[in-house]
Amino acid sequence: MKLTEMTKIFLATLGMGLGASTFAAPSQNGIVKLQGTIYSSTCTVTVNDQLLGNGTPIVNMGRYSTSSFGNTGSIVGGKNGNGELKVVASDCPDSGTVKMKFSGTAVSTDGNVLAIDSDGGKEAQNLGIIIYQGKDLNNPLAINKEYIYNLTGGDNKEYVQDFRAAYVSTADTVTAGSANSTMNVNMEYN
Repeated sequence: MKLTEMTKIFLATLGMGLGASTFAAPSQNGIVKLQGTIYSSTCTVTVNDQLLGNGTPIVNMGRYSTSSFGNTGSIVGGKNGNGELKVVASDCPDSGTVKMKFSGTAVSTDGNVLAIDSDGGKEAQNLGIIIYQGKDLNNPLAINKEYIYNLTGGDNKEYVQDFRAAYVSTADTVTAGSANSTMNVNMEYN
């Protein structure tokens, strides 16, 4: 079958028209950069600059005479560097909440007061330790209760919370002896 010259021109023109319409839409090219951070599954926690879980941080409570305590409920210490308890969680997520709990043996008469550790009868009597948030010695934290704090992001991803510990008399007369207590710190973040 022979195509006439006119048919050839028509088919060629039709092909160019179809090809041109395929490429007629404008195109744009670009690059998309995807960024993110992978962080540890837990924060690094220090208490008084000592890594939690790597030894036992010590809080210096100070040395006081029995005459420093008046009646039941007298608070002594928690000042001039004594009783300072600085908790730092670093390398944390950008935001979320931190659940913090101080736990230990509370005195039988008050759930806000940590009991003094037994020392074979050489421990001080009628005495306990209370924990406060910051320097506010008016509102003690309850022992064995969970507190929730907001974690706010920043360049250093660090959460700092200051607490203070002080002695409190649990009776009118405090007797001399060792005045140590053991407290667990538990932090969980979401």
